[in-house]
Amino acid sequence: MSQPNLTEAVNAMRSYQDILRASPPNPNMMTAWIERQTNSEIATGFSHNAAIAILHYFSHPLYGDLANVPTDAQAWISYIQPAQNIIANEETWIDMQITGAISTAAVRIFITDNQWLNQWASQNNFPSNTSMSYIINALIAQLRVCEGSSGPTGAEGISHEEHELPSGDPIP
Repeated sequence: MSQPNLTEAVNAMRSYQDILRASPPNPNMMTAWIERQTNSEIATGFSHNAAIAILHYFSHPLYGDLANVPTDAQAWISYIQPAQNIIANEETWIDMQITGAISTAAVRIFITDNQWLNQWASQNNFPSNTSMSYIINALIAQLRVCEGSSGPTGAEGISHEEHELPSGDPIP
């Protein structure tokens, strides 16, 4: 039997929430989870005491009363709220990671366009190791300057954030 710890409490809470999120909702799955995870002989993935502590936390008819919670399981109770918070924070973090990955995904361009952009960067004295994202960013800035407010594409009127090279040097 493991000592109470946050990692196992998070694993238990995640497992419990997975059952709650079953689609369609299935009371039989919840019953099976309770029977399996509160039995020290067959519980898997985390301590059966963590499962009992979760059921106490959510006021299960049997385990909601602290008098019915085994002494070994009582030590787990203080880990349940933090486990729930960690999972909520993790879901936010996952959303941010996915959003960030999507917004920073490499843009595929034609080989000839890539060659043209590299040649333009070279002719404008960019360092040879300048990434394509900075080259494109500078080209957009140049287009906006060249066209002014009355250019044919309206580039000046479209909001654009200019970036500097990682070295902090201005883009030529």
